[in-house]
Amino acid sequence: MYLCNFPFTADKTVKNRALIVSSKKTVKDCFVGVISSHGEEGVVFGADGRAVKLAEIYSYFGSLSMADKSKLFLIQILYCYGAFMHPLGSELIQTFCKLLEGGGPDLEITRLLTRINFQVAYNFESRGKLLGGKKQMPCFVTRFTREVFPFRKMAAAEDLSLTFAATQLIDEPNRSRKSSIS
Repeated sequence: MYLCNFPFTADKTVKNRALIVSSKKTVKDCFVGVISSHGEEGVVFGADGRAVKLAEIYSYFGSLSMADKSKLFLIQILYCYGAFMHPLGSELIQTFCKLLEGGGPDLEITRLLTRINFQVAYNFESRGKLLGGKKQMPCFVTRFTREVFPFRKMAAAEDLSLTFAATQLIDEPNRSRKSSIS
């Protein structure tokens, strides 16, 4: 398993590519990657403000150790001029974690993502004068040609405790952010 240290810069992307490509570890069933940042169509911005193409990031995971494995990327890119801020972090990622802690591991991935869409669309609404009542709506695109259950075996393993939290990946304190506009 690879955990990336935040904040992620464009330079670290190049360094991590070498680490991932040269790895001798074999992915057994499925790879799941999560990227959350500002960006534009097909591009994410690192903490240094430099753009990294999503296609470049995807290319890192085409090595022999990843051959014929399902790859799932959860990408949250803020395209807009304002952002919905939540004290616990991204509503999308928090919802994903909550579903996995519940009955999510037994769901096929498209069913899991559909439930995420429902939860975020109907349980989240911005507050405030400027954007009060606004909602966000995730969308997902799949190229899977078969049913994929990426979390089923992990939940069934007796020696693994199934806990998910987006904040567990962060090793160092984040810089403070501006107040939310919502």
